[in-house]
Parts: sequence; structure tokens; C-alpha cells
Amino acid sequence: MATIEEARSLLAAGDFAGSVQLFGELLEQNPNESDLMSGFYAASYWQNRQTLLETVPIGSQPGSYLIEEWRKFEKLLVAKNLSITESVNSAMRSVLSYASRQFRHRFQERTINKSDLDVLLQLSKNLLRLSEYRNARDLLGFAMHLDNHRSSTLMLLGESRVQIGLRENDNFEVDKGYSNIRDSFLLHPAPLLLDDYTSKPAVDIIEQMKRQIGADSIETITNWLPAEWMAAVLNRPNLRRLSSDEILQIEDESNRLEQDLPNMADRFIEKASSRLCYFSLVLLHSLVHHYDNSVRQSELIELINQLRPGLIRL
Repeated sequence: MATIEEARSLLAAGDFAGSVQLFGELLEQNPNESDLMSGFYAASYWQNRQTLLETVPIGSQPGSYLIEEWRKFEKLLVAKNLSITESVNSAMRSVLSYASRQFRHRFQERTINKSDLDVLLQLSKNLLRLSEYRNARDLLGFAMHLDNHRSSTLMLLGESRVQIGLRENDNFEVDKGYSNIRDSFLLHPAPLLLDDYTSKPAVDIIEQMKRQIGADSIETITNWLPAEWMAAVLNRPNLRRLSSDEILQIEDESNRLEQDLPNMADRFIEKASSRLCYFSLVLLHSLVHHYDNSVRQSELIELINQLRPGLIRL
């Protein structure tokens, strides 16, 4: 007797005809099971579009067009009141594997450019959702070649590396990922939407803050996430060593914020305070692990305790 796991496995492998058959058999026994209905529809839909997966339409960009086709498919699911289930994720795994291969080929052929960046990032987010961390990391490496100062690219790259490192017990990879995440937060305080984070400690911090102050406090959680995250990794010594120029730049920005805070309008205080707290934690990490300035270290600890009491215990 067929199982849903077998049907999903065939779907993920791109055997749409075989998957249609198994989902059909399972639906006969459980006609109202939502995952089976979604899986059968997904398998049938992509079986009828097998040529689209294997042959790039004239005038379309390899890789990019498949992401758009997947968006169309998800909209159809919603229109038909079908759920995005684990079986749908199996179909996504298959379709995105085609898209990933096409992007890899384009990178080798040097035909990838900055106009592909948004699509690459969307593909990478979907791969992270599927726990395809190595594939996501490789594609984000391509994205970094296109623009290595985009905070969302750095964040997603960091997330993929942390996930790989935690899965494989590889602290070197974890620290590379944490370094990317720290640098991403330096570029922008909110590189991703809260729901797009996948790695620890970010997801744990977000969930804890939702419980403490309410899930609808999106702005406050977003503002304080970088500082809370930096405090959580403060004891990890092997993050990338910041250069003296980077340290000076962060110090300058911190001094500006600290001077502006007393005269700042109330509506800006939380955002500025949380940003100053994050910068202070980054500087403190560097002084604890990479540089030596005990006076400045004490000043930073005092400032952090004023901005966010109880955040650190040194």
C-alpha cells in the first residue's frame, strides 16, 4: 500500500507521473485529506508543465522564470482554497532544484547580473524554508559576487552557514555565519522581516520577545533584535576581527547617537537607543576578544546597562 511519504519522495525527485498515481490512490481512501489534495494538485500541475521545467522558454532568463512560475502556482493554490502543505513543499523542492541548476550554469557562463539579485534572494529564502542550507549558501555566494554590501544577502548567507554549522557540529562554519549576521546588522538594523529569520539565536529571541511584550509589538522586536542577538553571541571569540577603521567608524556613529539622544523626539528614542546599544555591544565584543582597552570596555558596559538593563552580565 502506498504511503504519503513515498508520494512526496517521488514528487520531490521530479517523478510527477508516479507521484500523481500514488496521491490518487491515497485520495481514494482519504478524499478529504487536505495534504493529499494539495499534493495531488501539485503533482498534476507540474506533470503538465514538465517541458517548462526542462526547457527555457524563448525570451526568458534561466532560473528567474521558474521562480515566477512557482509564484503563479502558489497563487492558484490559494485561489482553489488548497493549503501549502508538506506535499507542496516536496513539489517546491523539485522545481527549485531546476531553478538552482539553471542559476549555477549561468554563473559558470558569466551571464548572471545584478538584475537577478532579487530573484536569487527569493530562491535562497525558499531553499532555507526547505532546509536546503548548502544549496542556499552556494546561491548566496553568487549573490555576494553581484553585491557584497547588501544587508539581506549577508544575513541570509549567515543564516545558511549557521544552519550548516549547527547541523554538522562545525563551529568554524557557525562563527563564519555569525560574523555575516553581525556585519549585516551593522549595515542595516532590519535586513529581513521577522518571519524570515531561521537560525538560532535569532528565532529564539524573536519568540521570547513575542511572549514577553506581545506578538503584535513588531516594531519594538525589530528594533531590539540586533542588540539582543549580539548579546547572545558575546562570548563567542572567533567572529571576524573588525579592522581599526571599522571600529573607528562604529565609534563615530555611536558618539553621534549618544549626543543626539537627549534632544531626540520621543518617537525616535527607541530606534536610536536600540541602535546605540547594538553598536556598543559590537564594540564590547571586539574589546573583550580582539583588542585591549579596559577603560573603554567599562564605559561600554555601563552604557549598555543604562540602555537595556539586564541584557548582559559580565
